[in-house]
Amino acid sequence: KLGKVPAEDKHQVLNKKEFAEQEPAANTDRFSGAVLYPEFLTNDARLTVANIRAAKAAGADVLNYARVTSFKMENGRAIAAHVSSTLDGETLEASLHAKLFINAAGPWVDAIRALEDKTQAPKLTLTKGIHIVVPHAVAPVNGTLIIQAPDKRSVFAVPRHGFTYIGTTDTFYEKTHYWPHVETADIDYLLQSANKALRVEPLTHNDITSLWSGTRPLISQPGKKPSDISRKDEIWTGPGGVLIIAGGKLSAYRKMAERIVDQCVKTLGLTTKPCVTATTPLPGGDGPQSVEDITAKLLSTCTPAQALRLAELYGNEAEKIASAPSPLRAEAEHAVTHEGALTLEDVWVRRTARAWFAPKAGLPDLAEMASTMAPLLAWTPEEQAKQIQHCEKRHADIMTNVTSTS
Repeated sequence: KLGKVPAEDKHQVLNKKEFAEQEPAANTDRFSGAVLYPEFLTNDARLTVANIRAAKAAGADVLNYARVTSFKMENGRAIAAHVSSTLDGETLEASLHAKLFINAAGPWVDAIRALEDKTQAPKLTLTKGIHIVVPHAVAPVNGTLIIQAPDKRSVFAVPRHGFTYIGTTDTFYEKTHYWPHVETADIDYLLQSANKALRVEPLTHNDITSLWSGTRPLISQPGKKPSDISRKDEIWTGPGGVLIIAGGKLSAYRKMAERIVDQCVKTLGLTTKPCVTATTPLPGGDGPQSVEDITAKLLSTCTPAQALRLAELYGNEAEKIASAPSPLRAEAEHAVTHEGALTLEDVWVRRTARAWFAPKAGLPDLAEMASTMAPLLAWTPEEQAKQIQHCEKRHADIMTNVTSTS
């Protein structure tokens, strides 16, 4: 042991009988036992929104749907960034002046670097990962199972709000699409992995209710396989003085942010107070109550499943939503008034996760959410219909390579 481990974080060794009792759906035939240990789970989109809200509360100006299109250079250094709105029908533009710019654009780091100096060689290698979602009833895992895939990689089966999501893959992907294309081979890889590990009726494309895909922005290491490329992050300065951070993993995001801001402070010669983000709760988590405590409080107005979902998504802000006449409408309103949502897709996908973890991928909820958002965002009936149609098409596109075998 390298150090003391809190009792609640210690692992447990299960024999074969205990493993089977803990996870009846697991195929335990090939194992003599299992190791049970605590791990952390998050919703990446909501974590991002929470960080943005915390930044705004601390005094930051925040722009959503604003794309950097160019830098204004003076004496070889970037002194302003030109941004334009990416919302349909909007033509808003602005020039943002700053003493120093930070490029933390993830998969788009190289695209922003090219705006600084188009002669720079790409620094990143992108790999794609997908997850498939099935009803929990057909893959009834009690906790997260780590599954060995055919190529010896680890794949996870995770229970979540009445569903089980299975992933992820790791393949090279050259594009910087926000919605990376999902191949049938990606889906089959995960189904094959799950079917080998679970003692259930074999999962097929017909069981998949939704799926999602994303890209990992990794520092290039030519000649290495996707899963062998380091997840370590790097910080460097571009030829126009822009600070750049790339690589890394979500679990290290806060420390990465601390290091890039420390570098910013050093570059500008500033005197600042020590970083406090390691001990500063994010919105929704800034209270003494645990998720279990909040869930218990919500049981007077919600089913256990609904209470847990709201507690996990909203923390100590869940009670206000749960007590509303229509929690669905309350979620949509909260997304607009507190979480910067500007489109129906924002709410459906990135604020409520209904696109993944709701019956019929949350499509039946779109109209009610859109009608709630309409007066808040000055949408016409035509715009409401357009927003709904966009989400319906998005789901159809996502599911393109989920083929029915009936």
